[in-house]
Amino acid sequence: MYPLIASDLDGTLLDENHRINDFTADVLNQYLALKTELVLATGRHHLDVRGITGKLNKQPWLITSNGATLHSPSGELMFKATVEKWIVETLIKEFHANDAVWLNIYHEDAWLINKEAKGLEEYHAESGFFYEIQDLSKHTGDDVLKVLLVGDHEGLKEIEPYLRSNFSDHAHITFSADTCLEVMPKSTSKGSTLKHLLAHLNIHASDCIAFGDHLNDIEMLQTVGTACVMKNATKGLVDAVPTAKRIGFHYESAVANRLLDALK
Repeated sequence: MYPLIASDLDGTLLDENHRINDFTADVLNQYLALKTELVLATGRHHLDVRGITGKLNKQPWLITSNGATLHSPSGELMFKATVEKWIVETLIKEFHANDAVWLNIYHEDAWLINKEAKGLEEYHAESGFFYEIQDLSKHTGDDVLKVLLVGDHEGLKEIEPYLRSNFSDHAHITFSADTCLEVMPKSTSKGSTLKHLLAHLNIHASDCIAFGDHLNDIEMLQTVGTACVMKNATKGLVDAVPTAKRIGFHYESAVANRLLDALK
């Protein structure tokens, strides 16, 4: 029996339609009835995540924007970190007119993008939370939770060395998906914010379980006593957390099946 369950969403807890399906919701509700703390940890915006948790009998804790914010089940903001203004300004100058990438900026109450991004809608259809297209060249750089570059994986891999050489001393840089390269506040990750929450709840990390599928889950999986990686996980995550248990595919409800087995 776990006192706390932490799970990534896309590619992990959510099914192929980017939803919490009925089976997964039923298993999570069984744990919630047993007073287990549920944490949804994701690169998504917290307003987006609140829109997909309707099947749960109790609202979960939310670690969103890859650890930049922590919200309680009641919606209270418990923690917030922002990217240094000069980094945001530099990234805007460098990428706002780049045809090869979509530049995204996350605020506490908004998701901004520099141009239309067809294909993102399917990820957010259930929540109804979408981006706002803006001329980001006029953005002040203030109060930014994270900067997200969306594009072709090979193109983003070419951009990654530039980001690391210029910002790694002042920001946390990681892939959250093959097509998503993220710049977050320094020392901010799902894992660092989970540690903050565990201290608040007085729960030992060694007693907890977490699930993930991509590089932005490394720190979270390294924090808990039982780490599980999806069969569809990226190789970099598998290599980074070699002691993690390998479970099934997200579209097979592997997280729910693993948790159900633990109840037996």
